[in-house]
Formats: sequence, structure tokens, C-alpha cells
Amino acid sequence: MRLVVSAGKEDKRREVIISTELAGMLRLHLGDRKSGPLFRSRQGKAYCDRRIQQLVDQVATVAGIEKRVTPHTLRHTRATLLTEAGMTREELGPLLGHEQSNTTDISVRTAQVLTVEAFDRAHRGVGERI
Repeated sequence: MRLVVSAGKEDKRREVIISTELAGMLRLHLGDRKSGPLFRSRQGKAYCDRRIQQLVDQVATVAGIEKRVTPHTLRHTRATLLTEAGMTREELGPLLGHEQSNTTDISVRTAQVLTVEAFDRAHRGVGERI
């Protein structure tokens, strides 16, 4: 399933791949609407960037996350998880809307560093039991 973002960052059009489950939930949320903001304020308008940041911050607080979380953090975390799961830079780039592969390299390098750190932590734990 794909979600089309018609006016994303820098007014770029993007297609975002979403799970079938999420697509079903969004269909329920949208009802008969076919266009306009995915989530609307009480006034029926799109949320501004600052409000989205506030909502992400509130959800992170409720979840007990102490680090600062931004919408970009969520995007970067998803890219890292997909890379760690085996998605290649060539597959990940278009999914993120990157036109140049060096932009995608940031996510790939971060995933590699986090994977090495996780391995080191796990290896230390195993070594302590031997």
C-alpha cells in the first residue's frame, strides 16, 4: 500500500509505503475523504509543523522516552531499522524520497554503527557468563 504525500518537504511529492494494517486504520479514519490533510485540527485544517512536533513530544513523554524525539527522529529510526533488517541503500533511498544515494548513506552508516554496538554489548554479556 502507498500513501501519496502531495506537498511534503520543499513541496515534493512522495509515495510512502505503509503496511496493510495501517492502510486499513487510515481508511477508517478518513471515511469518505479522498484528499486534504491526513490529520486535521479542530478547525479542519492541517496541523502546522510546530503542532506536529508537540504531539510527537507528548507521545514520547507518555511512552516514557527521556531522549528528545522529533518527527525526523522517527523517520531516521525507521530507516535504521529497515537497514538493520537487510534493506539495501538502493532500496531504502527511494522509500525515503532521497534523490541522491549519499543522503541515504547517513542512515546506513548509523545502522551499521548501532549494529556493531549491539553486538559488542551482547558479546560482553555472553563473555561474562563463560
